[in-house]
Parts: sequence; C-alpha cells; structure tokens
Amino acid sequence: MKKSERLNGLVFALKERGRLSAKALSDIFEVSERTIYRDIDALSQLKVPITAYEGTGGGYDIDQAYFMPSIKLTEHESIMLLMLLKLGDEINFPDLKGDYTLLKSKINNTLDDVDLERIHDFLDKVSFYVSNVIPKNYDKGIMSGIIDAFLQAKEIAFTYYHPAKDEYSKRRVAPNDLHFDGGAWYVSGYCYLRNEKRIFRLDRIYGVEILEVANTFYDKRLTSIDDKYRSVVYTFEIESRLYRLL
Repeated sequence: MKKSERLNGLVFALKERGRLSAKALSDIFEVSERTIYRDIDALSQLKVPITAYEGTGGGYDIDQAYFMPSIKLTEHESIMLLMLLKLGDEINFPDLKGDYTLLKSKINNTLDDVDLERIHDFLDKVSFYVSNVIPKNYDKGIMSGIIDAFLQAKEIAFTYYHPAKDEYSKRRVAPNDLHFDGGAWYVSGYCYLRNEKRIFRLDRIYGVEILEVANTFYDKRLTSIDDKYRSVVYTFEIESRLYRLL
C-alpha cells in the first residue's frame, strides 16, 4: 500500500472506529508502530485534526466533523464498484437509474484516461447471468421511498395489488427487510392489515408514503405461518461397506 493510500486509510479508520492505539493501527495496515507515528505526524502537518492521548486507553482520535474533500480510489476499488454497478443494472434497481449513472460518473472521474480505457475494456468481458428478471417497470419513487423509510426507521403506507384476486388494498407496514429473489425485489415487514409478517413484491406496490410513525419492528425478528413450512434439505452419506447390504 502506498503512503498516500495509507494516510487516507488512517483517517477513514479513525472516523469509523473512533480512538485507536498505534498498535491497533499498525495491525490494521500491517506496518510498524514507528511508521504509524510518522504517518500521524504527516497528517498533523497537513492540518488533519488528530488528537493524541497518553496512558491507559490512550491512542489517537480524530474530530468527527472533519471532512475529507476528495477520495482517490485504488484501481481494484474502482473495478469492484463498477462491477457492482454493472450487476445492479442487470437486476434492475427500481427508480435509481439517475443515482446509478451519477455514481458511475463519479467513479470514472477518479480514473485517468489510460486506466479508464483499460478498466472498461475489462468490464466488457465481465458478464452476470441473471436467469430471470420478472418486472420491467416500477412505480416512480418506490425504491428511494423504501430506502428512506429504513434510514429514518419509519413505517410506510402504500396501495398493493393482489394479482390472484385482481384487487387493490391499502397497507400500513413496518418494514424490516429488503431483498432480491427469483428475479424480483421484495420488502417484508409487519403488516397492520393482516397483523403479521407479510412479504410484498415491489412491482405491485403503488404510492409509497413515509409515515411519521416510528418503526418499532425495525430490529425485531418477524416470523409468519409460511416460515414453518420452509423446506429443509438433508444429505445422507452411506459408507461404502454398506452398499452390499442395500
């Protein structure tokens, strides 16, 4: 790891984990404590607000209000993020096309022209074989609305379409899980209409509204009647000496 990358890493580590000793930092970055002392001194000269503490429980801390104006991604970090974005495009993130395009542009802007061409030549050779993506369209604002509800730990309300009954119903839900399965996006949570856990497919949801009601089920483990009938696969291994008996 280059020194510039390690200095950025030190800042990120202190902001994410709080106070850390020189020994802990040396273990994280696999360098000597002497190197950490030199790096901390270099950051202090750059006016990064790092405070040193002595004695038991001592170490280094950083002002959590400190903002690093620019981030230089390594080549592998850029490739990893661009591959994830390519996968996201394949599985059709609802209502996030603009965010997807902007994030891709931001990552591309961290690369010079030569690296950008090399990386995108490689990405052209990367494929994700997603067997089935069921819905093609989603109600506008659905994914961003659900994400914001999770971030705010709030309940949501929406209209849900039930294809088997060909009917719509109003739902109030305390969401606690968002997942992609079998070619579609789903949100699950406590449904106040059914008074139990329910799973809702996003392409059947319309008019998501974030309620000013705290989600008291946010961190709770919810179960439904369907959970009792989930299939369990057992594998039996038979010793070769028993084959003759069978």
